[in-house]
Amino acid sequence: MIIHEQIGDELLTENMLDNLLDLKRRCLKPGGRILPAVFELFLEPVQLFSDRRIPFLWEQPVHGIDFSILRDDPQVERFKPPDYGCCLLEPSSVETLLCAPRPVLRLDLNHMDSPDQLDKRIDVAKTTCRGGRMDGLMLYFRVVFDDHLAFDTSPLSAGTHWRSRLFRTPARQLAVGEKIEFELGLTDPADVHSWTFEIKPPVDRPVPE
Repeated sequence: MIIHEQIGDELLTENMLDNLLDLKRRCLKPGGRILPAVFELFLEPVQLFSDRRIPFLWEQPVHGIDFSILRDDPQVERFKPPDYGCCLLEPSSVETLLCAPRPVLRLDLNHMDSPDQLDKRIDVAKTTCRGGRMDGLMLYFRVVFDDHLAFDTSPLSAGTHWRSRLFRTPARQLAVGEKIEFELGLTDPADVHSWTFEIKPPVDRPVPE
């Protein structure tokens, strides 16, 4: 048996797949097990507490000046830090999840032989179960040991030492029953800064003050 805690804040980002599947190939006898082996990755639309929001530059009316022209200005890109679009947040920043949680990815290392078996492009469709302001997509994960024992890093669960990462989106007001569709790309599963997401269609609604 291989017992491990090769789990990063974004689940895959401590090179978990490469390290454990290599160890499995070299050291684990036939019929042996990895524990934990089953993981679920979540990417959920969330509303943050108003005082924890991180508005984009073009969303901030500083001294009454409209900065919306900067939204598509390529010159802005060179001023953005690495975590500008996907920042780590403390769980206490999240006011509510807007959809019933459902994993976008589930993997079982006991039934994988190569990292190449991981889907690198995932299409996701979610329906809101409560109305609210979507401030981004919150990334967290669930670790499953067996039919009775599991834990997750949801911002609404009991705290763990793992932090949740927010993929920021322009603030968007959503009604109950509204569908959110997006594509998640895992260019390099071990590097969260290479991950991409595209919301389809990119429709923004005015957000009430």
